[in-house]
Amino acid sequence: MKTHYFHNYKITEDGKFYSKSGKLLKFKHRKRKGGGFDLVIRLYVNKKMEQFTASVLVVQCFQGPTYGYQVDHKDDNPLNINNKNLQRLTPAENQLKKWKRKKSKPQGKYDYK
Repeated sequence: MKTHYFHNYKITEDGKFYSKSGKLLKFKHRKRKGGGFDLVIRLYVNKKMEQFTASVLVVQCFQGPTYGYQVDHKDDNPLNINNKNLQRLTPAENQLKKWKRKKSKPQGKYDYK
């Protein structure tokens, strides 16, 4: 399994974060403005605690920079931060994916026959 180091923290391809002593770190949930949530992790960077979106860090470590991109979960499950489940999309591509997903779901709460 591939690993990457970010400021003395070990990040694995399956989305696990370890301290420099080898301790598995825990995530917190952060609510999104539009509904749903993100997994976030607090890490010390230059002796200051900072909060990061876990899926964004995984993508930056294994796929490259996220500047100009949005991180998308292929299976739409925000708890699944495995690198294979994440992809970088432009804002337009991500909006199109959301629109297609919304179109495929039944609209309204009534069933017409």
